[in-house]
Amino acid sequence: MGARRPAFALMLVISACAMIFALAISGAVALRSATIEASSMHERAALEREARSAMAVALAGLTNSAESAGDSISTSAETGPGADSTPTSAEELDLPPFPSGLPFEFGGGNDEGDQGSSGSDSDSGSTSKKQQSPKGAFAALRAAGLPSAPLTIEVGGAEFRVTVEDAQGGLDLNRADEQRLIDYFQLVGVGSSTAVEIAQQIVDWRDEDDFLRPHGAERDDYRRANIEIRNAPFQSVEELRYLPAMTPEIFNLVRDDLCVGGDGRTYIGASEAALASVPGISASAVRSIRSAAATGVPVESSQLRDLLGLAADTAGPSLRTSPSGSLRITVEPLSRPGVRLVGEAAVSDRWGVRIGAVSLR
Repeated sequence: MGARRPAFALMLVISACAMIFALAISGAVALRSATIEASSMHERAALEREARSAMAVALAGLTNSAESAGDSISTSAETGPGADSTPTSAEELDLPPFPSGLPFEFGGGNDEGDQGSSGSDSDSGSTSKKQQSPKGAFAALRAAGLPSAPLTIEVGGAEFRVTVEDAQGGLDLNRADEQRLIDYFQLVGVGSSTAVEIAQQIVDWRDEDDFLRPHGAERDDYRRANIEIRNAPFQSVEELRYLPAMTPEIFNLVRDDLCVGGDGRTYIGASEAALASVPGISASAVRSIRSAAATGVPVESSQLRDLLGLAADTAGPSLRTSPSGSLRITVEPLSRPGVRLVGEAAVSDRWGVRIGAVSLR
């Protein structure tokens, strides 16, 4: 009996040591996880800040506001988690030199020199006249158009590919009729039956009645999934996720082609599928429009009629040649393939450029 007591005590000591060791390991793992998470949040915040800088550079060039970027470009109060400070103007962003290929030339002159309509550059001896820019950020954007190809911009020693698109220039979910919706989804590769289902469910979602189309969905269908159908215009493209026929794969395929809140006209710089779904347009007209847009030279309304040919009267009213003041900017770090940051910006003559929230996608 006396020999058993030391053995039992030894077992208790060993068990206690094992528990202490397990707790120590668990604490170390938790600390390591917290450290990794904090590091990841810091890296994400730094990446979002660099993306905002790249966006500010591209938008300053497109709106001819480089020389007064601090006044004309501001950013949203929303930044990534872990950010130490929130940039509120371009002066707080790390703005590198402006890339070549933008529609206006910057620098190399002062305010007095810019006001002259003729004469040579006293520093370089050039005899060319300085390009006069439209007044106001939106006027400059409309005059220049959007870049036909991504811009490569360097920020803090890292290169970023920046794509600027008209966020209101795609197919408008609230204005496209059922047939155009069907045509569009088929053009992007969705099967015909699924395309019909999605189109009819879009129409059922946005209309005010509870009339169920043959392949649509109404209140009872959504109630089973604890979703309240809007029965009103879409508030965002994200609402497509609620449709029974919608899948994550299809949504990711089409999300950047679609919009809400536009005027119903498709911008000529939109995707091929968005253009090809315009009622009355021909395949040859789509090719002509995309070729003209790819040159980077703004297309005038009179030119658009020539490009449309016989479809000018039917397709023309559904198209526009100038971008809206709502832009979507995609930033891709060239050093991190597969990483994309997407943000939106509002451009107006009165308020200049306002960059909204930026998110990883």
